[in-house]
Amino acid sequence: MSIQSLINSGINGKKFASLVLSQTPVLNKMEMKYYIAAGGGGGGRSRGHSGWGYHRGGGGGAGGYTSGSGIIFDQGTNYAVTIGASGSGGGGSDGSGQDGSNGGDTSIVLKSGTVTMNGGGGGGVGTQNYESGNGQGKDGGSGGGGGTHFANLTHNSSGGPSGGDADDANYGNDGADGSRGGGATGGGGGGMAGAGNFIGNGGGGQALFHPSLTFARGGPGSGSGTSNTGSGGQHGSSGGSGMIYIVYSKDVTPTIGGSLGSEIHDLGSNKLLLLKSGADNISWADA
Repeated sequence: MSIQSLINSGINGKKFASLVLSQTPVLNKMEMKYYIAAGGGGGGRSRGHSGWGYHRGGGGGAGGYTSGSGIIFDQGTNYAVTIGASGSGGGGSDGSGQDGSNGGDTSIVLKSGTVTMNGGGGGGVGTQNYESGNGQGKDGGSGGGGGTHFANLTHNSSGGPSGGDADDANYGNDGADGSRGGGATGGGGGGMAGAGNFIGNGGGGQALFHPSLTFARGGPGSGSGTSNTGSGGQHGSSGGSGMIYIVYSKDVTPTIGGSLGSEIHDLGSNKLLLLKSGADNISWADA
């Protein structure tokens, strides 16, 4: 579920009471809350081997995630913003399969300095000993899950390619190691709420605005990571692009550079700005 679908179903009506931010008091003029996620990593390519089953690549790691509040901008000053793109899923063909790529970094300049969240790590390729990728989960905001190693061993034996590490444990978690054997399963990518799981799901994400709207979870999930959530992709699929949400008073208004994709919505007595793609400046003035 997206912010837009919540709005369409009544974000300012009966369902508004279920939103986390419905409990947020009216903000003072320059007081704001922000939520930042980098792009999620893509999952590693998978491959089937006749008679041995399907060998899944590792899930992509979530983009680094942080939040904060306060008087973070001065009026009349330009502040640079970059939104991290999604990491692509591992490409190639049988015999030349690739690891997933890392998501892009998301950054914003505040009056106190620059905040940068690192893109999530890509997941390792399935059957790394037969492919071009090395199968190791990449380091990132959260680490990507390790791929698999094709061997005549018990299904999902331990000892597969290693998962990637989170660059900073304050903003993400590690990806899980992959497995070995026939039809082996890659490790889950790390998420904001926890590490990836061995032969299991990615680490959990952070719920915002509504219980069904989750950010910065690790792959595998259901296909590609959802846009503007910073979530990792499942094996062979891209991650979700990053985002910045800013909750601000209706007494001020932003000027947003044309190269930044954005949306603005009413949020009770405040407004909600989503910065969802590109790179440009943002500034603030009285409404």
